[in-house]
Amino acid sequence: EYGVLTVSIENQPDYAIMEMLKGNQVVERFKNHKTVRLENIDPGEYTFRAILDENQNGRWDVGDYQLGTQPEKIIFFSTPVKVRVTTT
Repeated sequence: EYGVLTVSIENQPDYAIMEMLKGNQVVERFKNHKTVRLENIDPGEYTFRAILDENQNGRWDVGDYQLGTQPEKIIFFSTPVKVRVTTT
């Protein structure tokens, strides 16, 4: 028994990588979408974060002190989302 969740990403740039987390574990990862329908999700509580992948290499970069570059920003969405079993 699984749940379904539709995620709307309105205020993030196109290069943001969205991650859905259960605890500290990434369970879904997506980008270049404004709306995503996630199916077959285990029931439970999830949080989200957005990695602002400014160089668009598909991963979070820590920055480089010698080059003077800052780490890419991560935005944490602290309000958890509860996924319940869908009934048909």
